[in-house]
Amino acid sequence: MVDDRSKSTATLQNAMSPSERDEFLNTARVTRISTLRKDGFAHTAPAWFLWCDGVFMHSIGAGRMHLRNLARDDRLTECIDIDERVEGKLDARTAGVVCFGRAEIISDVDENVKWNRRILSKYLKYSDLERYLAFSIGEIEAGRRIVKVRPERLITWDYGKNIEP
Repeated sequence: MVDDRSKSTATLQNAMSPSERDEFLNTARVTRISTLRKDGFAHTAPAWFLWCDGVFMHSIGAGRMHLRNLARDDRLTECIDIDERVEGKLDARTAGVVCFGRAEIISDVDENVKWNRRILSKYLKYSDLERYLAFSIGEIEAGRRIVKVRPERLITWDYGKNIEP
C-alpha cells in the first residue's frame, strides 16, 4: 500500500500508526462508501463495516446501487471519520481513514452468513443481534452480499495527537 500525503491535509506528523489505525477502525463507526455510477458520478451512502486482517468487509443489500456499481466497476473509495468540533469542543479531535480500493463481491451463502454475523456483532447488542440475524438470513438468500475491499491506498489522520492537555 502506498501512503501518498503529498496532496493531502493529512501529514506524516498526524498520521495514525498501524495500531492506532486498527484501534480506530475496530470501533463502531459508520463509513461512507462511494462507487461509480454508469453516468460517471459517485454514488455515496453510509454503511457498517468490519476491518479484519487489512481488508474491509461490508454486508450490502441486494437492491443497493453499490452492488450494481461494483459488479460493473470494482473501484471504490470509503471514508471513516470523526469530528468532535461539531459537539462544540474547543480542542476537538478530528481523525479519519480514507481507503481507495478494489472490491470483491462474495456470493457464497455460508461466507455471507459468517461475515454478516461478525459485522453485526460489532454494532449490535446480543439481544438485538440475534433478532437482526434471523431477519438477515432471508436477505442473504434474496441476494445480500458481502463486499470485501482490499485497500490499494490508505490515508489516515488524527489531529488529536497534537492537542496539548
